[in-house]
Amino acid sequence: MRDWLANQEPLVPRLLRRGAASTGEQPALWTRDDGSWRVRNWRTVADDVCGAAARLAELGVAPSTRVAHIADNSYAWIVTDLALLGLGAIHVPMHTALPTAHVQRQLRHCEPFLAILGARQARLAAELPVARSVGHADIVVPSGLSARDVAAISAGEARIGEAQQMLDPNDAATILYTSGTLGEPKGVVLSHANLRANTHSILQAFVERETERRFCLLPFSHIYARTCDLYVWVANGTEMALGTRPESLVEDLKAIGPTFINAVPLFYDRLRRQLQAAGAERRPGALRAVLGGRIELCVCGGAATPDPLYDFFHEQGVPLLPGYGLTEASPVVAASTPRACERGAVGRPLPGVEVRLADDGEILTRGPHVMRGYFRDDTATAETLRDGWLHTGDWGAWTASGLLRIVGRKKECFALATGKNVSPAALELRLLEDPRIAQVAVVGDGRECLVALVVPRSLLEPAPDSVSTASDSAATSTMAARSPEAATSPVAASIAEAVGERQREWAPHERIRGLVVLDRPFTVEAGECTPKSTLCRATIEHHYQHAIEGLFAALRAAARQETPLSMMVGDAVAWNEATREHQ
Repeated sequence: MRDWLANQEPLVPRLLRRGAASTGEQPALWTRDDGSWRVRNWRTVADDVCGAAARLAELGVAPSTRVAHIADNSYAWIVTDLALLGLGAIHVPMHTALPTAHVQRQLRHCEPFLAILGARQARLAAELPVARSVGHADIVVPSGLSARDVAAISAGEARIGEAQQMLDPNDAATILYTSGTLGEPKGVVLSHANLRANTHSILQAFVERETERRFCLLPFSHIYARTCDLYVWVANGTEMALGTRPESLVEDLKAIGPTFINAVPLFYDRLRRQLQAAGAERRPGALRAVLGGRIELCVCGGAATPDPLYDFFHEQGVPLLPGYGLTEASPVVAASTPRACERGAVGRPLPGVEVRLADDGEILTRGPHVMRGYFRDDTATAETLRDGWLHTGDWGAWTASGLLRIVGRKKECFALATGKNVSPAALELRLLEDPRIAQVAVVGDGRECLVALVVPRSLLEPAPDSVSTASDSAATSTMAARSPEAATSPVAASIAEAVGERQREWAPHERIRGLVVLDRPFTVEAGECTPKSTLCRATIEHHYQHAIEGLFAALRAAARQETPLSMMVGDAVAWNEATREHQ
C-alpha cells in the first residue's frame, strides 16, 4: 500500500496489477450468495472488471460517456463501477430509495447515454427517459475458463489501458446527486483526481492494517461508502465483506468478524438499543460480541454522533470515531483517529486537506478533494466555490486540542419572531438522545416560539434480530409501522414528558412549547427525508401545515387566556387525517 501512497497509482490499474501478481490469489471480497458466504480473490475481481469493461465498450461506452446506474449494493455494482472508472466513463449512480419521479428528473438533467439497472430495478426500464437500458447481468458475467472469457478479459484490459493513457486526472469520474434537503438536488461533479486524493488522504490518516477486514453496509450510491469503503479497499488490498441483507445483519457480523466498519449513527444507535433491550448494555464485551468479536475501529459519519452514543462505545472498549464530510469534498474533510478522538468533535482535517473558519464560523475547505462544480449549474457552483475555497454551509469551531467541532447547519438556522436565532438540528439531536423518540422536526422560523413534530419510537417495530443501516432508505427501512393508536394520548404524554426532561436546561427561546405526535414516520418515499435520513424541512412543513397551524393557534389561544401550560400536545391522528386531505 505504501507504494501507492507515494505515487497515487490510479485505482483500476492498481487493481489489475494486483490481480496479475502473486497477490492475486489472496482473499479480496466476501459476498453472500444463495444464503452462504463466498470469497473471491483479487485475480477474480480484476478479471471480472476487465470482462465488464469489454462489454460496456461493445455497447458504446467510452471516455466521458455518462452512464446512469440504479441498483442495490452487490458484487455486480462494484464490478460495474470499477469498469466504468477504468474506461474513463462518467458514472452517475442514483439512490434506489428515491421515488421514480425523482429518478426521472435526475436522468433528464444528466442525459445519460445508457442506464444500468439492478435486478430489483429492472421493472423501471419502461419508465426511464433514457434511450437504452441494460441489466447487471448484461454487463457482469463471472469469469470462467472458456476462450470467450479469456478474450473478453484481454479485450477489456486493453480498453482500460487505452483509456488510462488518454485520461486527464481532472476529467469527470462521477456525478452524484445531492440529497436536496434545501431545494432541488444538484449534480456534484467529482474528478478522478478528487477520488484518488481523498482515498490517499484517508489511508494516510489511519494506521495500515495488513489483516484488515471491513464490513460494508452503506449504499455505494453515496460517496461516503464509495470512497471510504470501496476505493480504500482497492487501494489497500485487504479484505471487504458486503452486507446486503438487513434482516440478517447481526448474524452476518458474527459470521464475518470484521475489524473495521463505516456506518451512520443510526446503525450504531440501534446496536446500543438492541443491547439495552436485552439487558446487556453494561455487560463487558457485549458490544464487541454483537460486532463479530474482532472489531478494532468503528467510523461514524453522515450525521452528527450523539454524545451518549459516543460514550457507550468507548465504555464498551470499542472506539467510535466520528468524522465530517460532504459530497462536494469527495467526501471526507476531517476524521477522528485512535490518536486524535474527542467527545463532541469530528477529528482533525485529513492530510492534504485545508480547513479554515470564515468570520461567521462557516467551515471552508480547500485542496485536491474539492469538487469540480455542479453539473450544468454555474450559478450554484459560483456560490459554493469562492476564491478556491469550498463553502460547506456548516458552522464549526476548534476545540482546545485542535480538533474540529460541528456547531450547526448554516442554512438551516432560523430566527424566531423575537429575533432569537435557533439551530433546529442541534435541538433535534439532543431530543433524539431520548429512547422514546425515533424522529423529530423542530419548527418555528419567523414564529413566536418553537414546536416539534415527533415520531415516537413506540410507533416503530424493528424486524426480529435485525439492525437497519438507515442509509439507503428512510429510518424505517426494516421497520413496520404499527396502527395509529400508537400515537394516542398515553404515548403523546410520554413524548411530552421526554421533551420536557430534555429541555430543562435549555435557554428559554430554545424550548419546545408544543408537540404534534405523529402516526407515521418521515420517509424517503414521501420526500420528507433523504436516503441518509436527513430531514427535508420544507416538505415536512408542507405536509403537516394544517397540524402546525392548528398547534400554533391553540398556543396563541392559551396565551390570550393566560392558561398555565408547560406543553401543548396535539391530537396527532385527527390532525394528520386533516393534513392528508389538504395535500
